[in-house]
Amino acid sequence: MPFRIFLVLVFAACGLVACRSSLDESVQAYQAEEWRKVSDEDRKICASNGGAYEAVGMVGAPSCVVPYLDAGKACRDSSDCEGKCTVELSNNRKLDGNRTSGFCEVNNAHFGCFAEILDGVEQPGLCVD
Repeated sequence: MPFRIFLVLVFAACGLVACRSSLDESVQAYQAEEWRKVSDEDRKICASNGGAYEAVGMVGAPSCVVPYLDAGKACRDSSDCEGKCTVELSNNRKLDGNRTSGFCEVNNAHFGCFAEILDGVEQPGLCVD
């Protein structure tokens, strides 16, 4: 009986490896196609706004990423920032409703786990990718 369990585990592992390989190829094909869609005109417009195209998110989709001049500045509300006033979420803190301050976003690529700060109050958290 233990040999059968071993065989099942071996076949399951092989199946996962094959799926992972197929997934990687699909993601690479998606990325290549999406980057082909970014025209020279798109890049010029992005650059004229102070940005540059970067691969963002888990799948590395192209996006015009524009840095904010007030990046990292302490804030108590999103009206204090070019982007949003946020606090990074972590596992060792209460997630929302706290009176707190945050920091102005670095750029317009809204990825990661964070909560927006509005009028000094942490809003419900969000994880984006």
